[in-house]
Amino acid sequence: MSGGGQRKCNSNLTITVGENKNCPSQGVNACTLYAYAVDNSGIQGEMATVTYHIDWESPKVGKVSKQDGIFRAEVSDNIKVGYCWLYLNNKNVGSMKIENSLTVLEYLVSDKESYAAFIRCADQYDSGRAGYLNLAFGESAEFMIPVNHPPQISFCRVSPTQGGIQTDFQFSAAVSDSDGDSLSYNWDFGDGKSSDEENPIHQYFSPGTYTPKITVSDGKGEEVSCSTAWAVVSKE
Repeated sequence: MSGGGQRKCNSNLTITVGENKNCPSQGVNACTLYAYAVDNSGIQGEMATVTYHIDWESPKVGKVSKQDGIFRAEVSDNIKVGYCWLYLNNKNVGSMKIENSLTVLEYLVSDKESYAAFIRCADQYDSGRAGYLNLAFGESAEFMIPVNHPPQISFCRVSPTQGGIQTDFQFSAAVSDSDGDSLSYNWDFGDGKSSDEENPIHQYFSPGTYTPKITVSDGKGEEVSCSTAWAVVSKE
């Protein structure tokens, strides 16, 4: 360190860091202060040292990418990347995990068809000013979200609507899906029995009035239901 000099005991000393300042050794990210005391007889005491770690460099954050709902970007720093956050449409949606120069966050986006994403990182937290010391933003990227549409049931019916315990009741439904998803079917016949066929045949073994219902799902979280007319079953 340069710019030192004699000071009275218990007095303050201001050190300015950076190029051409008291502590110019920016490359080693530290500034070491040496101090000792001399009494009135000229006897020098033991020298004490204290090292202040200094960081001029912000983290380097790569462009965000996304695959299977996982956002990631390459990050690096001259010392260590301490914190990273994911931003979607300028909103902080969560802290990211940092491992082996890669920051990762799994986040499901489903409310918009398109959005802009970027990652922000900091190397360390400065408790003295309650803020982060060096912050950096990664390059933003635009992503499209394929919007899933629910299946559609044009009609569902039972034929005949009346019969006996020996009657074959035919169930049918006209179903479509604009996304071309593979659909699954669940018929609830109202008597505790069910079927996963699209157009099943069913017999009732007890007289009564039943309300059959079909539920169709696309395997992506969307489903739709339809109830047929009553199925009235007599003893004969």
